[in-house]
Amino acid sequence: MNLSQIKNVFSKIVSFVDADLILTDLNGIIIDSNRISLNGKEVLIPEFDNDKEVFEKSGYYFIFIKQYNSPKFLIGIKDNKSILNIIKLLFDEKKQMMTESDFYRELLLGNIEKSNYKDLKDEFISESKDNYRVIILKASNGNLKNLSIIIDNIFVFDLNLILDSETIVVITSRKDNEIIEMCNFLFTEIYTELSLKTQITIGSKVNKLYAINKSLEDALSIIRLAERFNIKNDIYYYEDFLVPLIVDNMNKDLLLKLNKNNSDKYNKIFQNKDLIFTAESFFKNNLNITETSEKIFVHRNTLIYRINKIKEISGFDLRLFDDALKFYIILLIKNMNEK
Repeated sequence: MNLSQIKNVFSKIVSFVDADLILTDLNGIIIDSNRISLNGKEVLIPEFDNDKEVFEKSGYYFIFIKQYNSPKFLIGIKDNKSILNIIKLLFDEKKQMMTESDFYRELLLGNIEKSNYKDLKDEFISESKDNYRVIILKASNGNLKNLSIIIDNIFVFDLNLILDSETIVVITSRKDNEIIEMCNFLFTEIYTELSLKTQITIGSKVNKLYAINKSLEDALSIIRLAERFNIKNDIYYYEDFLVPLIVDNMNKDLLLKLNKNNSDKYNKIFQNKDLIFTAESFFKNNLNITETSEKIFVHRNTLIYRINKIKEISGFDLRLFDDALKFYIILLIKNMNEK
């Protein structure tokens, strides 16, 4: 039961209670009450004791409201201890028992505190491992169930769950090269079975499962960056986004200035769709001429001609790592400022 659900139940109670009634967090801050003037104020609250049900402090009688077996909020009332028993029935713990899906969803969303995680992990985690990542798949609501079946058949023994109406998340501790290989296979299977091109994003690596929401946040950030910098891949891999992440955090005035200077200087390249497409494809294929020519279906000599044309205009030889990196940054800045 989250805060909005608790406040919803609380709001149904207040109209039947004449005495001061308050809902507080574990710091004693009053979140809601039947006296508007009390909202936002602080009150001294009791310490939780598993052996007690009703607590007394600051002139109030309190009960603790638990979330997934851990105290999260308190309800306090003045001068009417007996009514707390009725209120307690409305927050029956049995309605708040956590399922495995609940546990992983709340963990992904960062809603489980470290102290609570220690109490819950033994119930839901059979084997503790190191180095976890999330894999995000985006698709329309009608495809989520079919997607989940395909994922289960490929990521056997890994957990996948539907996070929202268009997102499935896989949590895995497999090795990096295995994850990439399986994601490529997954992309192909989804297209073959469902005629659907879905977006697959591999988040950052975290050492412990408790930090898995960081991997999710990083995966969502590179989805945003891919759109911002017009990066179009079948699979997005967090470690491939180091340069876009750096550019995204650069001073905005500097980026605008660099974009103006470079737009003037390399306008002939930017206006030539074949040259831009060639450069982007060359970057995607790790500066490999043979792989790039095969992927974009152009003759090797045509590809070399276009790379030489870019060098002639810009002075950057994309076959050299340093020059390729500089041109890639210029291209990212151009794409970002066109959004």
